[in-house]
Amino acid sequence: MKTKFIFILLIFNMCFAKGQSTYFNNIYNPNNIFAIALSVEATEEGYVVFGVTRDSTYYSRSVFFMSLDSIGNFQSCKTISDSINTYWGGYYGSLAKINSGGFIAAGHITHPDMSIATLYRFDDLGDTLWTRQYTDPISNMGTRFMHCNVTSDNGFILTGYRNVKLYNSNIILIKTDSLGNELFCCDYGDTTYGNIEHGYSVVQTPDEGFFLGYYHYYAGASYTADPIVMKLDSIGNFEWELNLGGPYQELPPHVCLGNDGTLIAGASVADSSIQGNIYSRIYITKLSVTGNVIWENKYCQTEFSNFLNNIYPDHDGGYIATGYRRNYFHPGSIWNEYGWLLKIDENGDSVWYREYQYYSVTDDDYNKLYDLCLAPDGGYVTVGQASTWTEPQTAWVIKVDSLGCDTPGCATGVYIPVPQVVGNEAFLLYPNPANSALNCRLQIASPAYGWADCKSLLLIYDMIGRKMEELQIPKGQELVRIDVSSYPAGIYIAVLKNEKRMLGRRKFVVK
Repeated sequence: MKTKFIFILLIFNMCFAKGQSTYFNNIYNPNNIFAIALSVEATEEGYVVFGVTRDSTYYSRSVFFMSLDSIGNFQSCKTISDSINTYWGGYYGSLAKINSGGFIAAGHITHPDMSIATLYRFDDLGDTLWTRQYTDPISNMGTRFMHCNVTSDNGFILTGYRNVKLYNSNIILIKTDSLGNELFCCDYGDTTYGNIEHGYSVVQTPDEGFFLGYYHYYAGASYTADPIVMKLDSIGNFEWELNLGGPYQELPPHVCLGNDGTLIAGASVADSSIQGNIYSRIYITKLSVTGNVIWENKYCQTEFSNFLNNIYPDHDGGYIATGYRRNYFHPGSIWNEYGWLLKIDENGDSVWYREYQYYSVTDDDYNKLYDLCLAPDGGYVTVGQASTWTEPQTAWVIKVDSLGCDTPGCATGVYIPVPQVVGNEAFLLYPNPANSALNCRLQIASPAYGWADCKSLLLIYDMIGRKMEELQIPKGQELVRIDVSSYPAGIYIAVLKNEKRMLGRRKFVVK
């Protein structure tokens, strides 16, 4: 009986521990120069991040491998660099975990005379076991890897491009064994002047073939840019392809394997282009291995410079995507950028969409998300870069829960006060989400900031910028109660300002 009780208690504790979510929203700059996080993977101890920086010794562009514990504390950072060459990571998601231990990462090394596609091999601690460089056997003009993945035979598949001649590049696909020895190399494209084709994302398919996302455009004509996906057999022979784009300039596609052996592709697809500015929505499609469209959907509203940067199978059978958008149709500076996560189910229906910032108090805050991984507690870790006009580019890492919340209670109706600090002021909204009433608490700051001597306004906007409410706040009042019972369910933005400047901005949800 005692043994049975201990066993039940152990199972309960394991389940309880797994159900506890951790949260952090941090920036890291290991070399105190700049750092950009391109990729992230989960480990038993925490998370590892791959990205680019400048070496503190040679001051040359380098790649780094950074380790964090499970609550975001910095553990270590290893840098690859030398005094002659520059080292580059691939595109977003260019780090992959190996089943037998360790990691690979795609990129290239720029030598004095050319760039050479490079595969980095790390152990679990981030120490470099080896690097392999793959020159172009045809034109010898330079190669670059953008993405890599692990294959079922414990080898690796890599894609990128080679420069055929001036203003002409072709997709490359290279298959290697577990030591990085090349097994075959395929080239896709032609030698037409101005024809540009770059491989951006690749995954092995259930039939031992490959699903590749690439970007095509003509040099000097960015409006021709299209995201295209291509299916290949096990030795790289072409089978079919599908253009995901439309008549306007699009952005590179990203692919992953579906939970049921299907193929998933995502991109940002433009709705319109005005004076060279691209307005796009998130686009995701599910395809059969023979190229038939099972479903396709567009998500969220049209945004200015909206980027879908990666997509993966989720914990529960759906899919999770990450990216960022520029602030054009919303209150505040048009140059502000917001990272985002989008969760959809297996049928392509939207489950939730969340936006995130690290910097949020100036008119020029850049918050970009590039990659994500699944966290052991059912949440997500997403990475990118954060900066302002005055602060350098730093590696940005956020840990959120299974609902995409970056603070406890953001989507449960439970209010846990986590203030957003603006200078010396704090501006709180609760409960969030709200059903009928929303409380706005103003924690009064020093009169030196001009709060006490000025009239204050609280303005409420919906997500397409329509003003829902404008409330004057009497001097000295610290609590404002807003009736939101007539608001349609959705996300809203509360902006607090006085006669001198904007004091703060927060989002809230009406259920």
